[in-house]
Amino acid sequence: MPPAAAPQRDAAAAPAPAPAAAPPAALQRDAAALVFAFLEAEELLHASRVCRAWRAIVAGAECEPAWAALCAAHGYPLLPRRDGPARLQFKEAHMAVLRERRIKRRIERMRAQSTVNNLARDVSRLREGRAAEQLANRRARADAAAAARLAQARASMQSWQLGVVRSAQEQLLRAEPINSEWRLRNLQQSIKESDAHLRTLERSIRTREQELAAARRRLGAISSA
Repeated sequence: MPPAAAPQRDAAAAPAPAPAAAPPAALQRDAAALVFAFLEAEELLHASRVCRAWRAIVAGAECEPAWAALCAAHGYPLLPRRDGPARLQFKEAHMAVLRERRIKRRIERMRAQSTVNNLARDVSRLREGRAAEQLANRRARADAAAAARLAQARASMQSWQLGVVRSAQEQLLRAEPINSEWRLRNLQQSIKESDAHLRTLERSIRTREQELAAARRRLGAISSA
């Protein structure tokens, strides 16, 4: 019986474990300094999503000077203490700034989208104009080729006096719709003007396409921000 009682006396004589001491104020100040040194203001607004010790540091009295410094750094007016701690004042002011920033970003995105839509319509309209001008250019060239054949046939008729050849050439002339040298000159002039217009359209299309690509990149950057 005495040997069994010895361990009980040893256990009773062993000192109880000391309770965990609270971190000193200096450590809390250092932690607060690290918190505000490594985190952005937007992240500080979501402090309730992390651990309890982190929330205690952020919402504690040791962080009030840091919150006041943040208010001063962002240009937020810091009201007297009776209007609430600096942390809540910073949160309210910063949330208002974030709302205004979101509204401005939404307006900027809408303007960028409108610019993209307008440029896309301009490019489409210019391409349609180019297609129509190319069609008119091809028709003018075909008419000019027909007029050139007609002029060549007239010259051939004047140089030949054989009746068979003259009869064949007269039938060819009656079949051709173009019957004047002025028509040929007008067609040649219209072809030159059409070529110049096509070159202008090509330059305009390239410019608009570059502007459209830049506007789309800007819209993508705004949307992903």
